[in-house]
Amino acid sequence: MTLTQDELGEYFVNDKLREEIADAYAIQGTFFCKKDYFGLTESEALSYGWERFCTVLKHKTRFVFLAERDENVSIRTPDDITPADFLDHLAELITELGLVRELSAGTRFCRVRVHDPSISVETASDLGPPPVEHARFANRMSPAGIPLFYGATDRRTAVCETYEPEKGKDVRITSGEFVTARPILVCDFTDLPTIPSLFDPEKQDTRQQLMFLHDFVADLSKPIEKDGREHIEYVPTEVVTEYLRRVFAHPELGPLHGILYRSARRDKGVCCALFFDENDCTDIFPGWERVTNNDRHVWWLGLDALSVVTRKPPKGT
Repeated sequence: MTLTQDELGEYFVNDKLREEIADAYAIQGTFFCKKDYFGLTESEALSYGWERFCTVLKHKTRFVFLAERDENVSIRTPDDITPADFLDHLAELITELGLVRELSAGTRFCRVRVHDPSISVETASDLGPPPVEHARFANRMSPAGIPLFYGATDRRTAVCETYEPEKGKDVRITSGEFVTARPILVCDFTDLPTIPSLFDPEKQDTRQQLMFLHDFVADLSKPIEKDGREHIEYVPTEVVTEYLRRVFAHPELGPLHGILYRSARRDKGVCCALFFDENDCTDIFPGWERVTNNDRHVWWLGLDALSVVTRKPPKGT
């Protein structure tokens, strides 16, 4: 089959001719080139998509990014992942790679509060998430005004994440363990599968996905100085969290109750951002986990009073 220059030009608009060309240049159903070597790999496309997502939300538009027009891009390629599309791509990865898991009832999370020595911190209302009127500061996973339950799987990590030494200031640190009333679903970013070998052809798609996710999770947990710019730097992870809380649902397991992520301040420490506020927490009493209102359970987390400890800050800090 010989093609003229005009026929080659028609290739891009003539479906029938495109099929003929494919047949002519295929050998036993296999093409000479299966891959566009000038295109982006999946991990590169996702990484650039995340980078653009962060830039747009931090420096261009914060509340209508789903409708943002990129006026600097005149021609889009199939590799493009726009800020509006990024979250859906992330959701697909979370589902495909099995990052949603169930934590059993009775799972414990430690929460810490730093306070003045004159204040007594003993109850769930003292130690749990703040009321909305007191949620005045932006956090890694939530903006000011939207409280979440931040905690860790151990006391030391919870202290490292919460306590910031201030010279000459006398404070106390109270910690306590909250227990889950029933199973909860979390997106676990703390135990990603290892990246498959380059020479494992059966796992090439997974390799690309995991290459991106390992970098994404490192970015998610990176240390951020609280110098005023945290209100900007936290925005992308706040939006990701809100999407996972309000939009994402596992096709079989259902909506999430929180996220597990690596501590930015303690190696191998595991933190949580659970989608619960002060009204979801109570002090443990007999039968607390079975209390209902209009056939719905009232509380998700109960404070174990025996676990509450108040101490001075660790030495050397």
